[in-house]
Amino acid sequence: IAELVEWAGEQFALDYPDPVTGVSLRRQLEQVERTTGQRPPQLATDRPPPIGFGPLWDSFLELNRGRIGEPLSWAELDAYARLQGVRFTRVELQALRALDTAFLRHYAARLREARTHG
Repeated sequence: IAELVEWAGEQFALDYPDPVTGVSLRRQLEQVERTTGQRPPQLATDRPPPIGFGPLWDSFLELNRGRIGEPLSWAELDAYARLQGVRFTRVELQALRALDTAFLRHYAARLREARTHG
């Protein structure tokens, strides 16, 4: 789970829009690449999720899209699993909760940074 959470942190940093500008770092770096013709190092290390975690990452992204800023509840995880016809293992549930915690920490840090510099 630790490897997945570390990888997810990289994705959060690249993909989630800046709270002030609404533009993700990935979009900014892709624009740099288009303009200069050189791939920024942050994009050069872009990699897929750890082996075996791709479907779980996809589930997290779906769950995260519907969030209202609060941690994902057990009821939301249960409803998602029933609607999708999946049965998460204990480890997968732990991983989803760890991803959720990592995302909320990342987003809170981005908001604090925006308030400090905004």
